[in-house]
Amino acid sequence: MIGLQRIWRGRDGNIAVEVALAMPILLALLAGITDLGRAVLADARLKSAVRAGLEYAQVNPNHGGGIEAVVRAAANEPGVTVTMAQICQCPDGSTVECSVACGDGQPPGGYVVISAEQAFTALFPGMSALIEGPRLAHGSIRAK
Repeated sequence: MIGLQRIWRGRDGNIAVEVALAMPILLALLAGITDLGRAVLADARLKSAVRAGLEYAQVNPNHGGGIEAVVRAAANEPGVTVTMAQICQCPDGSTVECSVACGDGQPPGGYVVISAEQAFTALFPGMSALIEGPRLAHGSIRAK
């Protein structure tokens, strides 16, 4: 009888029980933080790649293939979709043909617009509803 009371009142295994109860919660938090960090990193890489493409476009605005290649190389990830367009706008914000003068007789300003998209898949199913989906980055720069 004394042995049973000693086991019942003993505190030797409390730490193991507490760790066993807390571990699933801690692992779920770690998984969520990992996926969130991956999503933020993917966004930052894609934005940096678009920035690199815009810097290249500032020097070579008419080299569309080169601009797309720079964005893909800077992203350094498979599955990046890059679109590039050259547009001309008047000071009032209206888009016109590049050969047409604006209403005030001034030539329109030329711009290079770059968009990049990459699919993102969460590693852990619990985070998929929050962070899964395409990562997008856009930018534009005035051409020479």
